[in-house]
Amino acid sequence: MYLCFRAPDGAEFLGDAALPEVEARLGRSGASYWSTGSGDAALWADNPYDPVQLQFYFDGDGRFQLRFVEPGEMPLLSRERPPKGAAARILVGGDPMELEAGTLVSRQAAISAARHFIAHLAPDPALDWA
Repeated sequence: MYLCFRAPDGAEFLGDAALPEVEARLGRSGASYWSTGSGDAALWADNPYDPVQLQFYFDGDGRFQLRFVEPGEMPLLSRERPPKGAAARILVGGDPMELEAGTLVSRQAAISAARHFIAHLAPDPALDWA
């Protein structure tokens, strides 16, 4: 299986190097790190030209919106249980992007979702997705 983690600064980590980098960057990096480069990150697998992806968008306050993307399908967004968080506005590639209220999950939930994605190429069933 082809696996890659692309960080906001454009660095790419392949195969076995992907999970430790995801855990480190999701677990410890703050707003200054996530606002460099593209402003988002992604794990992707299978075909590098039309991959299955788990995308990460940091709200600047320690929470992430996750998007599970399969080729040809609408993205699935992570949902909090119960929904409680406020919306956030971030920059992705220099353009403003609104992260909907109720779609932000904790760092630990994002790391767990990354582990599940790497093992199963599927959204983590521990989270709600819509």
